[in-house]
Amino acid sequence: MAAFKLLRKSTDIQGLLNTECVAGLNYAIKSGLFLQIVHIPRPLHWVLVQGTAENTKHTVNVYDSLYLEPLSGLREQVAALLRAPSFLFKITYVWCPKQLDGFSCGIHAIANATEIIFNQTSYSQENWSWNIKEMRKHFTTCLENGLMTPFPKKRINNPRQVPSTSSFEIEIFCICRQPDLSESIYLPKRGYLNWIQCTNVNCKNWFHNQCVGILDKDLEKWDGKKFICPQCSEGICL
Repeated sequence: MAAFKLLRKSTDIQGLLNTECVAGLNYAIKSGLFLQIVHIPRPLHWVLVQGTAENTKHTVNVYDSLYLEPLSGLREQVAALLRAPSFLFKITYVWCPKQLDGFSCGIHAIANATEIIFNQTSYSQENWSWNIKEMRKHFTTCLENGLMTPFPKKRINNPRQVPSTSSFEIEIFCICRQPDLSESIYLPKRGYLNWIQCTNVNCKNWFHNQCVGILDKDLEKWDGKKFICPQCSEGICL
C-alpha cells in the first residue's frame, strides 16, 4: 500500500509490512516496537496492531474502530507476528475513535497509525474523534504530496476521564506458536484439526500433527507409542 511506504518514511518503528503476507502468517517481528495494519478476511475488517516496548512480555495493543474483542484471523496473525516462545500472549484493546458506518475501518486504521507515529499521547484521553467528513480528503492530499500527516480531529464534550481498555490472554501451542485453531478461518472446515501429545514426562505439550510431520492417515500408528516432540529431541523443551 502506498500509505505504508509514506508512513515508513516518517518513522523507524518496525512493521508496516505487506498485509497479504501478514495474513498468510508469513512474517514474524517477534520483539520491540512495531506497527502493523492487519486485514481480517471474515468479516472483512482492518485494524491496527502495535507492538509495545514491553514486547518481551508478548503483549500487543489493538486499535479497532469497530470491535472490542479479537476476531478469528486477528489472533492467528498476531501470533505469527510475535512467534512467542511462552504459552500465552496478550491482546489489549486500546481506546480509539469509532467508525460510524460499516466500511471505513481501513482509513481509520491508517489514521490511527499516523497519529501514533506523530503523537501517541492523543490516546490517553477520550476527548476527541476523527473529523469524518475530512478524512478521505486529507488522505488523498497526503498521497498527492507524498507525505503522511496527522488526520484532522474534532473535540468531544464531556469525555471519559480514563480511556477504556480490555485485555485478552491467548493461549498458544505447538511449534507453530498458534492459538487453538479449531474454529479458525484458516482451516478448510471447522474442527478439521488433529493433535498429538509429547510423551516426555517433562513436556506433555500438544502439537498439530502436520506441524511435526505426521500425516492424518498415519495418526493411528502412533496410538500407544512414544512420541517425542522436536523441542525435546533438541533439548529445548518449552
